[in-house]
Amino acid sequence: MSSRAALLVRLWRAEGAWALLARARDHGAEARRRRGFRRVALRELPAVPVLHVAATPPAPWLGGVPAQLGTRLGELERHRPTALLFPWRRGWRVEVVHGAERLAAELPAGAAPADEDGRWGAAVREVAAALRSRLLHVEGAAGLPHTTLAELAREQPLVLALHDFTLCCPRPNLFDERSGVACSPCADAATCAARLLAGGHAAAADAEEWRAQGAALFAAARCVVYSSEYLRRAHVELFGGAGRMWRTIAPGIHRSPLEPWRWPWTPRRRSARIAFLGGGGAHKGSALLAAVLAEWDRRGLPPVRWEVLGGGGGDQLRLLRRLPAVRVRGYYRHGTLPQRLRTGWFELALLLPQVPESFSLALSECWAAGVPVLALAQGALADRLAAGGGHPLPATAGRDEVIAAIQRWIVGELPLPPPPPPAPTAAAAAVAYTELFDELLAADGGAPGPP
Repeated sequence: MSSRAALLVRLWRAEGAWALLARARDHGAEARRRRGFRRVALRELPAVPVLHVAATPPAPWLGGVPAQLGTRLGELERHRPTALLFPWRRGWRVEVVHGAERLAAELPAGAAPADEDGRWGAAVREVAAALRSRLLHVEGAAGLPHTTLAELAREQPLVLALHDFTLCCPRPNLFDERSGVACSPCADAATCAARLLAGGHAAAADAEEWRAQGAALFAAARCVVYSSEYLRRAHVELFGGAGRMWRTIAPGIHRSPLEPWRWPWTPRRRSARIAFLGGGGAHKGSALLAAVLAEWDRRGLPPVRWEVLGGGGGDQLRLLRRLPAVRVRGYYRHGTLPQRLRTGWFELALLLPQVPESFSLALSECWAAGVPVLALAQGALADRLAAGGGHPLPATAGRDEVIAAIQRWIVGELPLPPPPPPAPTAAAAAVAYTELFDELLAADGGAPGPP
């Protein structure tokens, strides 16, 4: 059996045919998107004032930062020409949308210096010069060389968008999947190294250098953009400030087509329908969910229809599939969660992150669907749930606390939370970024980008 066939079999066993179909559709949609660009030489690309840089393609199945970026770029194209540079095959690809034109150029890796950082930095410089870009926008620092980024930031204005803790720890989400070790942001490199070592992480010896490189990049960036106020506060504690210039711009979701919107979308029923969002990811609380479900069945508590949404963690998903009254839907197409929550008539969504959430797109999608949330108050979830839309549990809550809260919800002892604020949209995020870019371009002695 080929490695590809073996992977498909593993995914089918863990997530089921529905998830495989959703993955195939997303891969097909991304391939069609790429084919929509006409291949040209780098020198043929038009001038674009802002060059966006990412560590991965804006593919929806990658989730997180890549999916957010792809959604927002689609909205940015309505306001300004866009250019995105990302690793592609054994080199790099730059995609430019300029009015009705969609153009792409590819750079081979071998054309630049031999070391990895040098190749990547040379590619950024070459593309920025060809496009006559006056501003770099780096979407997340995870997976990119921090030293080279700092060098680039000293050469021309750089906007650094942060979605995690990659500047202070090699584990951007503060969780080691191999050992199951989770921790809060460490205030110093020594504590970070000790925790990395306890988790068996090879980067423990370089924790001090990692933090020094992150601090240098943080100081060199013209502007730091945070996905939430929680993330900004955490970086103030870690680096003694939020950056010489900063903004908080919430990641946005597709504008919900679900109408009419009402709160809540479904009434409570005697046989509750509860969706767990996080798939099999250990850092998303899949092990805690398994403990909750097993204990729920052992005690003979009222029947509940449980559904697990999200991919990853194949072994954990196979375990969950064997539990009573559990349906594993696995991977779902980016942007389709609100519709799934509605069509499944779920009355409650469960979020059990084991690490601080920097924002939580899943919470926004629950709000767009009109579904209340029960969540561990990790990171930004605590701030956002304070405005309504759900019930926060202590960040350290375990199996029994989660079970007790769900029981109270089912019998009506846990009151319906107030309606949440409108979920941030990708269109609003695109406008905020456009205004920021125009401000920085004007301050740099030039006019903003073309309308």
